[in-house]
Amino acid sequence: MSNAIKSSKSWFVVALVFSIFVFNAQSSLGASSSQEQFMKGLKLYANWAPIPWRKAFSIFELDSGTNPNSTVFLARLYQTGRGVTKDENMAQQISKKAFPKVKKLAEGGNATSQFVLGMMYKAGLGTEKNFEKALKWFESSAKLGFKVVHWELTAVFHNGLTGKKDWTKAIEHSKKCSSILSICSRTIGLYYFWGGNGVTKNYEKAAKWLRKAADLGNGSGQQFLGKLYEEGKGVTKDPKEANKWFRKAAENGNVQAQFALGQNYRLGYGVQKDHKEAAIWFRKAAERGHRVAADNLATMYKNGLGVAQSDSEAQKWRSKGLLTKVTKMNKATDKLTELYRSYSWVKKCHEARKGYQLQYIHANELKQAKKHIKALEKR
Repeated sequence: MSNAIKSSKSWFVVALVFSIFVFNAQSSLGASSSQEQFMKGLKLYANWAPIPWRKAFSIFELDSGTNPNSTVFLARLYQTGRGVTKDENMAQQISKKAFPKVKKLAEGGNATSQFVLGMMYKAGLGTEKNFEKALKWFESSAKLGFKVVHWELTAVFHNGLTGKKDWTKAIEHSKKCSSILSICSRTIGLYYFWGGNGVTKNYEKAAKWLRKAADLGNGSGQQFLGKLYEEGKGVTKDPKEANKWFRKAAENGNVQAQFALGQNYRLGYGVQKDHKEAAIWFRKAAERGHRVAADNLATMYKNGLGVAQSDSEAQKWRSKGLLTKVTKMNKATDKLTELYRSYSWVKKCHEARKGYQLQYIHANELKQAKKHIKALEKR
């Protein structure tokens, strides 16, 4: 064989090896980049507020073409209506296509996909609900060191899915993911804020963990931290600091913070009284279904405070308010009272009435009342 042919073959081998190296490097870089995008979206998803959810949706949507884990979380957003209009059919359609890919990766030892697969089994997303399988994959992911999965393991002990509720163990798991996901710090803070199920109420500890969540951009954490400053629990009472955190949460889309900010501008608490600013935040909260905010906005339109006086606008927002809802509820529960009396169920009637009035914020209580009335009328 001539030296020219030998030289040509040698260069061909070198070129082939180099091409394989470049291809593998690009594939590895692409996988790494996709994982980074997934984690970026996941951190925004965990900030638990409408604005971050919309940003997470955009990231998962862009990354879904190459990463089945992102596809599943895109489906999860459709399933829960976070950051996008709720659409169960779309959620199932998307996730069913991703399920075999995620399962293959999980079975191959991919810790991220094991976490995602567990979530699919837990939520019934793209497959049947199966808590045993979900827990199996969560625990497998945790053993491989994927800290994010402790978010899901927190929920296991929070809800008592393996026995009785144990918030102490839930805190242990949340601490393991608190450096990555803001929702984990926020969850610990709320355990200490509320107390119960093995955890002693401690506002100082609540403030510490809620601040960590708030600093990471968690809307719920920001709102509760503002509440602590407003009430002087676990921190020195400071209306200005309270409004600082309420504003951050409100700008993240937290409806309770939007209402609180509106109230404080209306009353001049910690800020200069400003009816125009109050109306802006009441409107944002009312548009998200906050009934007291709607009542306050109606009053402002009625009296021309911060907005141009308008009886029609006042009526529009009053119809969405709490006073209208309570009136409807009272009529429904009065009918229940009459029906219950006819069956000598006065005590149960009073309990039902109290329960409905305490739960007026929920959207389905009137439907429930009507359902009970119809059931009784058939007897």
